[in-house]
Amino acid sequence: MNATESSPHIQPTPQPSPLHVNDLPYDVFHLIFSICYQTSKGKIPFPVLASHVCRLWRQHALSTPSFWTNLEFRKKKPHFERYHVWLERANGAPYDMVIDRRPFQKESVKHTKETIRLIIPNIATLRTLVVKRVPHKILRIIFDRLANMSAPQLQKLTVKSSRRTSWSSEGTPSKWKFKPFIQGEAPSLRELNLDGINPSYTINRFKNLQHVRLKWSGVFGGLNATAHDHVRSVQELLTILPNLKYILMSDTIYHEDWDDSDDLHLLSTPLPPPLTHTNLTHIAIGASAPHANAIIASLVLPELKFAINWQQNELLVGVSFYAWEVAVVGLAGDLIREIISIWGIWKQRWVV
Repeated sequence: MNATESSPHIQPTPQPSPLHVNDLPYDVFHLIFSICYQTSKGKIPFPVLASHVCRLWRQHALSTPSFWTNLEFRKKKPHFERYHVWLERANGAPYDMVIDRRPFQKESVKHTKETIRLIIPNIATLRTLVVKRVPHKILRIIFDRLANMSAPQLQKLTVKSSRRTSWSSEGTPSKWKFKPFIQGEAPSLRELNLDGINPSYTINRFKNLQHVRLKWSGVFGGLNATAHDHVRSVQELLTILPNLKYILMSDTIYHEDWDDSDDLHLLSTPLPPPLTHTNLTHIAIGASAPHANAIIASLVLPELKFAINWQQNELLVGVSFYAWEVAVVGLAGDLIREIISIWGIWKQRWVV
């Protein structure tokens, strides 16, 4: 027998009792909850799931207002009653709302009214509003109701029009003007994303924007826009928004027709004087190569980190390729004229 086993003085080492997750310090427990909330992708929202585990978990979930601030209307039958309860639990915390097209595929005015009844009483704490591809009629109802409202905490506004209606290049033109909060205020708005929406009546309202994405068939002036029109459109936008850091401007109608070889005749177009913008760090241009180069050549951007075109190719900054191409075209023209002149003189001598 082993001496250790036979010794009467050695006691067995006591095993530590298992710790329950509920015994964790509150800060650690709250951190775990927050990570689960941010990474959860299940069918049941994590706050709902956590609040039905036990009394302690429910207490933690209900005492965390940020758990109840993500409202998404993506199903055919939206959970309006649930979201009314969520906003009560949010207790005034800023909330985010995503409105997708599925609840309104049949242009359900009933669902639209329910959505507005949810937004209007809580407009003061709205932080993010995303409206995607809803029917044009529904889009009008929502933003016409918001025209007279103020959203003091709104930081991000994203609107994508339906492909079959509104200003989309594939749809029927609309005379309706998109004017969110035209009679109210949204002083905290920093990010504006418009897809298929005419931004002409919107940009002037929000002078403190830092992030702007505009995808529209008329963003550079329309079908026959020249290089001068492209440059002027970008310069006017940058002049209005001195705090802008990121800009994407893309013409949604041209992609299949952007053949660089057909645009060389535009290179001789006179451009506006260069514009300096001291805060812009990122620029993305959805236009043909000559027009994109013209835009870059017309800007002085000391803080710029990168510039790309619609194909995600980097645009070289610091070298005016537009001016270089103009010079090449001019030299080529002079060379051709010289060759023609020499040929004429030689031909005259040969005839004589």
